[in-house]
Amino acid sequence: MKRLEGFSVLTLMQQHSDLVVQGRQKLYSYVEQGKVRPRITHTFTLEEIAEAHRQLESRSIVGKIVLRP
Repeated sequence: MKRLEGFSVLTLMQQHSDLVVQGRQKLYSYVEQGKVRPRITHTFTLEEIAEAHRQLESRSIVGKIVLRP
């Protein structure tokens, strides 16, 4: 038997904001400890922001995009 479940992040944030805050703090601590390392695959300048947005919309990028001044 297969099952698919979902939830609304907006509802979660509205009804259980304390859990969202706790989760965010835990995630930040994992990043600070090096337990979670974002995979940065592309870096764009602010002048290239239109191209960065095109890449996001096309869903052709795996990983994170960084914008730099």
